[in-house]
Amino acid sequence: MTEPTESQDATDEKPAPLGGLPKAGWYADPADESRQRWWDGQQWGTQLSTDDAYSSTRRVARSTTGLRRAGDWLREAIAQSLGRFGHFLPLILLLVLPTALLSSVAAWWVFREAIFIVDVDSGVVESTGLPSSPAPWVAFVALQIVALFGSYWLFGSATHQSEAALDDEPVSWSESARAGLRMLPRVALAFLSRLLVLALACVLVGLLTFALSLIGPALVVGFVALALPAVLIGLWLRLSLVGTIAARSANSSVAATMDEAGVVVESGTPARGQRTNPLAASWRMTSGFSLDLFVRFLLILFVYVGIWIVASTLSSLFGVSTEAGTPPYVPGEPLEFKVSDVLPANIALQAIGALFGGLGSGARQIVLAVASLGLHRDISDVRLRDHR
Repeated sequence: MTEPTESQDATDEKPAPLGGLPKAGWYADPADESRQRWWDGQQWGTQLSTDDAYSSTRRVARSTTGLRRAGDWLREAIAQSLGRFGHFLPLILLLVLPTALLSSVAAWWVFREAIFIVDVDSGVVESTGLPSSPAPWVAFVALQIVALFGSYWLFGSATHQSEAALDDEPVSWSESARAGLRMLPRVALAFLSRLLVLALACVLVGLLTFALSLIGPALVVGFVALALPAVLIGLWLRLSLVGTIAARSANSSVAATMDEAGVVVESGTPARGQRTNPLAASWRMTSGFSLDLFVRFLLILFVYVGIWIVASTLSSLFGVSTEAGTPPYVPGEPLEFKVSDVLPANIALQAIGALFGGLGSGARQIVLAVASLGLHRDISDVRLRDHR
């Protein structure tokens, strides 16, 4: 699509009177969403898009909330992930694979000789073979934290790479890596804040469960079986866009000004000191989209499981220990479990398996980042259309 000239005629309708106007570009035509109309930054132009790919995408049926069908959303996310594979792969190799390798080797080193003995009757668990020195444990925990922040770095970098491609301004993977590093504090804080909220929800549900246990055990079992998963899934869905909102608001190439609901209302340099709370913005932005979010959650979960199965299968090709294993369980006797039974026989095989695991973890994070960006843009489009 070619940018129209400044002499083009224009209509009076604006795409979004929310705290500012979007930058010049192609947007869904308010009169017919099967096509795009040029917006010059102040008003609608008369030039229409003839992009068949866009038209076919916009003709697909939408849900009652106005979002694209979940299947179309997921197909686009996977297509974008594969289409930018040459740019995403270096990010995985740089940001995820080294930490995945080191953290996996550290786990092997710490737990390779561990044996856990469980008294089935009392539920008491004893362990032997674990390191007594604090150094291995400090290294193990530190590497797990580094790996976690590496995944956040990858999420921000993938968001930057995908957004640039969607805006027809593709950038190199190294530029996205640098942008992801700048975004890392905000993205990490957003994800960790969500984790804290979910943990607090678990504590509150646990306290309520304890209170109900004073009434009757059957009621407790039923409550925990239904309430805890529902609360956690519901919170996760409402806060599912925290990472994307944090990344977009910190993305200097987008420099997006967002309203309190996380909707991009203006592109350009944000007001000095302006900050968008990703938790609050995600909560407001996803209001009214519960069913859409749940369906997308199931689809992403399906993709996650598929990637995990492939990565685990490749990792398992290198086998596990063939040394003396856990003795068979004898009723009435303590249950003994040797961790070496589920670990490769040596550190080299552990490292090779970790490489496949790291690739799988990176692929999942890429798909999540691209899909979350698509969802954020879709919801933003709906919110903007509602304010026209």
